Amino acid sequence: MAAVTGMVPPPDADADGQMRALPAERNATVSGVLKTLTTVIEFGANAEAQQVPVAMKTLPRLLDGRKKKVTEDDIDVAPVTESWRRLVFRAGSHGSTVDKNAYTMCVLTQFHRRLKRRDVYAEASARWRDPRGHLLDGADWAAGKGPALTDLQLRFA
Repeated sequence: MAAVTGMVPPPDADADGQMRALPAERNATVSGVLKTLTTVIEFGANAEAQQVPVAMKTLPRLLDGRKKKVTEDDIDVAPVTESWRRLVFRAGSHGSTVDKNAYTMCVLTQFHRRLKRRDVYAEASARWRDPRGHLLDGADWAAGKGPALTDLQLRFA
């Protein structure tokens, strides 16, 4: 019986406290890499994901520790999805304060997901560049369309 009562959190406990602790542990590892990543590699994005690289570039400034209290005005809210919203935003006495550790992990999660889908890309990379940027269009496509369709056995003539 005592074990059961020990599992009940106190009434003033943060319901997402355990979830907030995980990003805080990982931020020490990530913060050192972010500055280099965002300054050395130039990222592009398609229209659907263009806010993610913008948010990535602001993370080193946010994590440098100069600003203790981060508010909604200090961040780009576009990458924050509904599943992250309750972890990132905490209601405060003067508007909404932001858990910068959760925000960092939110942006990194979005960045990783978009990078895998090639919505975010690095042009200088052979592996992570924009595959749509190398498609033929205009006169080049008109000239190559027939042979390409024939080679793919999509033309029945």
